[in-house]
Order: sequence, then C-alpha cells, then structure tokens
Amino acid sequence: MLIDVLKEIEEDLQDDNARMEYGEEAAKMDFALALTFARQERNLTQQQLADLLGVSQAYVARLESGEANPTLSKVGRIFAALWLRPIDKPFPLLNSPHSAESTDGTAAGDEDSKSGSLPTRGITAEVAD
Repeated sequence: MLIDVLKEIEEDLQDDNARMEYGEEAAKMDFALALTFARQERNLTQQQLADLLGVSQAYVARLESGEANPTLSKVGRIFAALWLRPIDKPFPLLNSPHSAESTDGTAAGDEDSKSGSLPTRGITAEVAD
C-alpha cells in the first residue's frame, strides 16, 4: 500500500508545476517541524516564543502548522532568537532518476532509497557556537 502511494506521488511529481508546489509545501512543513522541535527542546510555550519574537501566539501557531510563509530572513531571526541557526541540506524529493546519487548508487542523503521509502529531509537546527 505504501509503495503504491509512493509510486503515485512520484508519477505526479513528473509534472514540473506539481513538483515545485510539492517542494514549496514540503519546505513549509519541514520548517514547521523544526521550529516546533526547537521550541519544545527549550521548554517554551508558543506564547513564550511569541513574546521573545515580538509576535502573536497565533502567528507562532501558524508557523508551527505550516500555514505561515515566513521569509528566509524571518526564519533566520526566529532560530537566532532560540540561539540556533537554520541548516538546510537539500535532499531528493523522492527516490528518482533525477535525484543526485552518491558513490554507492543511493540517493544523496537517503539511506532508505533501496527500501522505497521517502528520504529524510528538511531544515534542522544547529546550536550556534
């Protein structure tokens, strides 16, 4: 069943516009998950983070749900407020012939490429030195 879904997604992503829309939404969700994780790791509530950033709690909720679309500068400011910096390493959308390949034939950054599962990807947060 999962393999069928992955094949259907890969077929859909053959269309340039569909692939770019997928990438746009995936980037927002990657950011949302990274922000939520970073906030929780610091034992902050959404309201406490909002106060730190000078925004509303509702905006933080929108960021964490993937509904907001912050600029790259705003993303940097948000993570810097948490003493982090966003690190984004590009990963393949799916295991496809268009994905960059490593020397062992697997997609770059994808240890699961032989199993047919989605690669792990996204924004991570790194503690600033």
